[in-house]
Order: sequence, then C-alpha cells, then structure tokens
Amino acid sequence: MKDNIDRRVYRCPICTLETPHEIIGHLGGMYGICCTHCRNGSLVWEDELHIYQLRWEDELRDIMQELST
Repeated sequence: MKDNIDRRVYRCPICTLETPHEIIGHLGGMYGICCTHCRNGSLVWEDELHIYQLRWEDELRDIMQELST
C-alpha cells in the first residue's frame, strides 16, 4: 500500500541523522517537517529543503555509479 505523505531527506538537528522527513504543513516559503526517526519537528525554508534534497540525490547517484563500476 502506497501512502501519499510527502517526504524529503533532511539532516535532523536533534538526532543528527539524514532521514526522510514528513512535510506536515507549509505557510508561504516556510515548511514544517517531522523526522521519521525521532519524530522531532523542524521549521525550514523551502529553498533550503529543496537544495538539501538535490545534494542528497546527487550524492546517492554518485555512490550508485561507483558501485556499478
């Protein structure tokens, strides 16, 4: 079963893990997110969240390429 919860990878300021964070709401460019590991809530700007996700995807892509060679 697939849920419709939007998640983005972000570094939690409490547990310090890079984990998926559920987006629980937003107002303008500010997002409320919740760590799926420790359930800590954070407020983050949309641009910061987007840039972090892109960097994480690039790093994952590089790792996958290294493993396939």
